[in-house]
Amino acid sequence: MASKEALVARKNDREAQLRLVYATVEAYVPTYEKALDTLQKHLQHNMTADALGQWFDLYVRVVDLAVEIRRGEVRHCTERTFKYKSRTKTCRASATTNGLGIDDGNALIIELDSIYRHLKKRKPMHLDTLESQLDILDRDTVGPLDKRLSECKKQMEGLHSAYYSSASLIVHGDVHVELIVRHDDSIILLRKQRSCVEYATCSCPMDAAPWDSFAINVTAAPPPAANPATNLGPPTVSNVSLNDLKKSYGVDVDERERSLEAFQNEVEQQHTSTGLPPSKRPRVSPLPPPPLSSTSALVHTSQLPSNRRMS
Repeated sequence: MASKEALVARKNDREAQLRLVYATVEAYVPTYEKALDTLQKHLQHNMTADALGQWFDLYVRVVDLAVEIRRGEVRHCTERTFKYKSRTKTCRASATTNGLGIDDGNALIIELDSIYRHLKKRKPMHLDTLESQLDILDRDTVGPLDKRLSECKKQMEGLHSAYYSSASLIVHGDVHVELIVRHDDSIILLRKQRSCVEYATCSCPMDAAPWDSFAINVTAAPPPAANPATNLGPPTVSNVSLNDLKKSYGVDVDERERSLEAFQNEVEQQHTSTGLPPSKRPRVSPLPPPPLSSTSALVHTSQLPSNRRMS
């Protein structure tokens, strides 16, 4: 077990690092918000495959910014110097870290709890406050921004364009993200991966912030793809009955369906029946008409004598 002096020195170092974690994450929030605004602003319908490729380059940079805020993993060249190392195992083994991510802050809080228990001291109020502030910053600010980044990916994949039929972002691993743009789901118009994987091999300008001046360079657009899915036309509606749709939502309509079917059958039988329903009385032949005499004839009353008309 470490001596009391060593525990006190470690406590002071961890508290200083925790304060720096909070300050660093808080300072990154406006940059993260601006990067997301730029990313969403440049998502439009009828983008070309080349325009999507340029947007993808910005997307991976914003992802890397989010990773640095969350895990303290630095993937692009910078003039900053790093005093601390990662306190967690969430980073890759070969990654360059600054020890100032949210995950590092959570690990520091756990370590400080252990140190104070060994010192048999209660944590000071200012440290409890700092821990609460970091938790609130993560939950109420950084968390929603991470969600916006995820929604950007879904929004891009849901765009419609006359120049391609589908676009998807495929994640092969922690840093291996690939953009694939297809035509008719069979012809690949564009396949693109990130250019920078880690700090040591980064080819970006020093401390680059591409979201500050990002713009899509418009090139000569290719002819629109003959893609029925993106051409304007009447929408197609699947042949699904209303009851089937209700059943898909968990509504029990079987009993009502049977009652309705029985009622409809009864109505159809009544409409299609051409005769009267059979009577329970015995059938009796009608009386024959009286025979006419050969000398009888119809005589109009106007032809009768007046005295006979009066009688």
